Amino acid sequence: MKNTIDVSGEEMYKHIIGNIDCREGWCGSTYPKSCKCGGLIHADFGDEDGDCNYWLHTKCDKCGEMEIL
Repeated sequence: MKNTIDVSGEEMYKHIIGNIDCREGWCGSTYPKSCKCGGLIHADFGDEDGDCNYWLHTKCDKCGEMEIL
């Protein structure tokens, strides 16, 4: 079994650690991204407001840091 991370804390998606071709959650177009530590930043949908502005949960699969947007 491959090691995975839960980006949002809701256990909806299991992002495979080190998978540059991740398609879980919000990954697939601009994510995963490279992190300064050498890991990959994965993303899940967070929420959306009434003006259609949305935010994402992000987390590096190596250092665990969230991306600052």
